[in-house]
Amino acid sequence: MVRIMTGLVQHFAPARPRVEKRCGQHCRGLWLASLALGVCLLGLLPVARAELLVYSATDFVRRCPCNTAADLTEVSNGVLIPVDTNPRYFTSVSFPINGQQVCRFSLVYHDINANDSLTARLVRKTFTIGGAPFSSPEIMATVSTAAGALDTVRRVTTAAITSPTIRKGNSFYYVEIEAPTINLNVLGVQIDVRPTCP
Repeated sequence: MVRIMTGLVQHFAPARPRVEKRCGQHCRGLWLASLALGVCLLGLLPVARAELLVYSATDFVRRCPCNTAADLTEVSNGVLIPVDTNPRYFTSVSFPINGQQVCRFSLVYHDINANDSLTARLVRKTFTIGGAPFSSPEIMATVSTAAGALDTVRRVTTAAITSPTIRKGNSFYYVEIEAPTINLNVLGVQIDVRPTCP
């Protein structure tokens, strides 16, 4: 009799919900959704990789002090051609990722002046809020054109970089080019940026 009553109770008792199974399926769904969200977010983040930043000489702007008030610089087929003495040209540099390293700095040029050289500098202007505005900037890299007058495109490169780590939070960057006289023409500059330099 007891056995019969126990069987009836077990038969008519409400089934226990399978909490573990339902939780497993629910948790698996949440995990897959979290994984998909993580992949999407990673796609939005900048990937640290080697970058070759290129700046055409046509973007460079002349700044004074200079010998003449007018900017007589010419551009011919993408080549910057100074037509007076001692001009200085500037362009700003925007690095894509903070914390990367500047590994190489190059000037691409056309030098048919046997006596003088072009000079290009990569410059960092640091600042401190409340500090002195006219403190001297830091020269990160300098290159000068090679001797000789060759009617061809040439490139000069340096891997000697001072303070190569990019710090966008307190620094501005630019390139300065000096041409002491004519027949020193510029095509552009290249900046090799990497997570770590080889």
